[in-house]
Amino acid sequence: MTEHLHLAGVATASKPTRLHALRLAFARWIATAFKRWQRNRLISTMQGFDDRVLADIGVKRGEIAQAVDGILNDDRKAKELEIDNARLARSEEQLQAAA
Repeated sequence: MTEHLHLAGVATASKPTRLHALRLAFARWIATAFKRWQRNRLISTMQGFDDRVLADIGVKRGEIAQAVDGILNDDRKAKELEIDNARLARSEEQLQAAA
Protein backbone atom coordinates (compact mmCIF):
# COMPACT_ATOMS: atom_id res chain seq x y z
CA MET A 1 0.00 0.00 0.00
CA THR A 2 2.86 2.39 0.68
CA GLU A 3 4.22 1.78 -2.82
CA HIS A 4 0.91 2.83 -4.31
CA LEU A 5 0.84 6.02 -2.25
CA HIS A 6 4.44 6.73 -3.13
CA LEU A 7 3.74 6.26 -6.83
CA ALA A 8 0.63 8.39 -6.58
CA GLY A 9 2.69 11.10 -4.89
CA VAL A 10 5.25 11.01 -7.68
CA ALA A 11 2.56 11.20 -10.34
CA THR A 12 0.88 14.20 -8.76
CA ALA A 13 4.16 15.98 -8.05
CA SER A 14 4.89 16.32 -11.77
CA LYS A 15 1.50 17.90 -12.48
CA PRO A 16 1.05 21.63 -11.95
CA THR A 17 -0.64 22.25 -8.65
CA ARG A 18 -3.70 24.38 -8.19
CA LEU A 19 -1.59 26.88 -6.25
CA HIS A 20 0.87 27.11 -9.16
CA ALA A 21 -2.01 27.70 -11.59
CA LEU A 22 -3.39 30.42 -9.33
CA ARG A 23 0.04 32.07 -9.13
CA LEU A 24 0.32 32.06 -12.92
CA ALA A 25 -3.17 33.49 -13.31
CA PHE A 26 -2.40 36.22 -10.76
CA ALA A 27 0.88 37.05 -12.49
CA ARG A 28 -0.92 37.34 -15.84
CA TRP A 29 -3.57 39.55 -14.25
CA ILE A 30 -0.89 41.83 -12.75
CA ALA A 31 0.95 42.03 -16.09
CA THR A 32 -2.28 42.89 -17.92
CA ALA A 33 -3.22 45.51 -15.33
CA PHE A 34 0.25 47.07 -15.58
CA LYS A 35 0.08 47.20 -19.40
CA ARG A 36 -3.37 48.81 -19.22
CA TRP A 37 -2.12 51.36 -16.66
CA GLN A 38 0.95 52.10 -18.77
CA ARG A 39 -1.20 52.62 -21.88
CA ASN A 40 -3.69 54.89 -20.08
CA ARG A 41 -0.91 56.94 -18.52
CA LEU A 42 0.80 57.47 -21.88
CA ILE A 43 -2.51 58.43 -23.53
CA SER A 44 -3.23 60.88 -20.71
CA THR A 45 0.23 62.40 -21.00
CA MET A 46 -0.05 62.82 -24.76
CA GLN A 47 -3.54 64.34 -24.44
CA GLY A 48 -1.92 67.02 -22.29
CA PHE A 49 0.37 68.03 -25.16
CA ASP A 50 -0.66 71.03 -27.22
CA ASP A 51 -1.44 70.53 -30.91
CA ARG A 52 1.92 71.94 -32.00
CA VAL A 53 3.84 69.32 -29.98
CA LEU A 54 1.62 66.56 -31.32
CA ALA A 55 2.21 67.81 -34.86
CA ASP A 56 5.97 67.79 -34.22
CA ILE A 57 5.84 64.09 -33.38
CA GLY A 58 3.46 63.40 -36.26
CA VAL A 59 0.32 62.56 -34.30
CA LYS A 60 -3.10 64.17 -34.58
CA ARG A 61 -5.15 64.50 -31.41
CA GLY A 62 -7.68 61.92 -32.63
CA GLU A 63 -4.88 59.40 -33.29
CA ILE A 64 -3.30 59.42 -29.83
CA ALA A 65 -4.70 56.04 -28.73
CA GLN A 66 -3.64 54.40 -32.01
CA ALA A 67 -0.17 55.94 -31.77
CA VAL A 68 0.24 54.72 -28.19
CA ASP A 69 -0.87 51.22 -29.15
CA GLY A 70 1.66 51.24 -31.98
CA ILE A 71 4.45 52.43 -29.68
CA LEU A 72 3.68 49.82 -27.03
CA ASN A 73 3.31 47.02 -29.59
CA ASP A 74 6.62 47.96 -31.23
CA ASP A 75 8.28 47.99 -27.80
CA ARG A 76 6.90 44.54 -26.96
CA LYS A 77 7.96 43.18 -30.34
CA ALA A 78 11.45 44.59 -29.81
CA LYS A 79 11.68 42.88 -26.41
CA GLU A 80 10.51 39.59 -27.93
CA LEU A 81 13.14 39.98 -30.66
CA GLU A 82 15.83 40.60 -28.03
CA ILE A 83 14.79 37.43 -26.22
CA ASP A 84 14.81 35.43 -29.47
CA ASN A 85 18.25 36.81 -30.38
CA ALA A 86 19.61 35.92 -26.93
CA ARG A 87 18.27 32.37 -27.29
CA LEU A 88 19.83 32.08 -30.74
CA ALA A 89 23.17 33.32 -29.44
CA ARG A 90 23.10 30.77 -26.59
CA SER A 91 22.27 28.00 -29.04
CA GLU A 92 25.16 29.01 -31.28
CA GLU A 93 27.51 29.09 -28.27
CA GLN A 94 26.37 25.63 -27.24
CA LEU A 95 26.94 24.30 -30.75
CA GLN A 96 30.43 25.79 -30.85
CA ALA A 97 31.24 24.40 -27.43
CA ALA A 98 30.06 20.93 -28.50
CA ALA A 99 32.17 21.01 -31.68
